[in-house]
Amino acid sequence: MLNSLISALLLSANIISYTPPVDYVISLAGNFGEPRPNHFHGGIDVKTDRVEGKRVLSVAEGFVSAVSIGVDGFGNAVYVQHPDGHTSIYCHLKRFSPRIESMVHRWQQLHQQKEGMMRFDPWMCPVWKAR
Repeated sequence: MLNSLISALLLSANIISYTPPVDYVISLAGNFGEPRPNHFHGGIDVKTDRVEGKRVLSVAEGFVSAVSIGVDGFGNAVYVQHPDGHTSIYCHLKRFSPRIESMVHRWQQLHQQKEGMMRFDPWMCPVWKAR
């Protein structure tokens, strides 16, 4: 009983507020759970009015825990780990921020690979929500 109470208090201390990943009115091109030919869609796709390279924001504070290129149909993707244990994933990106691009470039040189899953330590790239 006491362990449950302590766990609940620790979890409540980690409650964070989430904000939209873009700074314009959201219109969805794909919905979470939407049926696809051989699976259910696992996220939301935000329309960009056919404009490439629009800014993507972290939905909450955290750190970049991984970046993938050419993995699982995500194209360029950034994984942000949040203090409450959730991970937000930003997929189909045109490019990375300069800081993330630098980390990716170092990983690619070290591993002699252009594509793959690149994992990073929490101190390497902290992020904050932009609001």
